[in-house]
Amino acid sequence: MNLKKTYIICSTMRSGSTLLCDLLSHTKLVGQPQEFFLAEWEKKSKLDSSNYPEYLQKTLESFASSNGVSGVKLMWCNCQEVLQRLHETSETTSKSDLELLKEVFPNLKFIFISRRNKVRQAISLARSIKTKRWNKYQDSQNPGKISFNRYDNISNSPKNPYPYISPGTVEVYLSQIEKDEKAWFQFFENNNIEPQIIIYEELAQNKQKNIVDVLSFLEIPVSEDINFNSSFKKQADFYTDLLLVQYRSYTLFKKWVPPKIFKRLSFLKNRFKNRGKPANSKS
Repeated sequence: MNLKKTYIICSTMRSGSTLLCDLLSHTKLVGQPQEFFLAEWEKKSKLDSSNYPEYLQKTLESFASSNGVSGVKLMWCNCQEVLQRLHETSETTSKSDLELLKEVFPNLKFIFISRRNKVRQAISLARSIKTKRWNKYQDSQNPGKISFNRYDNISNSPKNPYPYISPGTVEVYLSQIEKDEKAWFQFFENNNIEPQIIIYEELAQNKQKNIVDVLSFLEIPVSEDINFNSSFKKQADFYTDLLLVQYRSYTLFKKWVPPKIFKRLSFLKNRFKNRGKPANSKS
């Protein structure tokens, strides 16, 4: 199949990109955007990746919709590696990052998804890493989506959905999320790219409007029988709210309490540490 249009969904971890990709896939108008850039995906692929640009093109073609449109999701943590591999296979060193991407992605457009509440985003990331649970489906059957865990080296029991997460851990992930988002916008500015920006909170509240906006941005006609459903459920729950209160309390103490005294307030950690443990668990 000859690709006519392509797009890259640029995102940070736990920004709502999986939901966006799933909604777009259900329209059957813009391909099935996945994280094709992941090393895990490449290992599982039956395609030869020795010629990287050709591998990417064939992957896009295999997941394109019948109208020749295909897309991919790209995290900033993978972006530099992708660009480096494209530069290494290029016949000239004078081409820009955008020029190399456009050689693989015809009629390329960029979509950026972001979350307003980045503390909740950081908490979501911390919980996913701890529990190794990245998606929650509408039913007990996996509808064929593939979700890779980037943190296989972190061993935590998947049986406990409410693991202890320290405010310091949330703070670290929050800093990384903000750093990655800043890097994306710097990339857009350096390459004179004007992406369409999708806000997760708005997408979750009004899926139809936001997906129609994406299709309009990609210049795809919207059919009357378009499907705006998703396979996923919202993962945030009471424990997310509890961790949010914990983090807000932590930041207030950190701001107003002298550092020497703050370090001694270990009772804050001990108070929350056993919140999520089963009643029969040992301290």
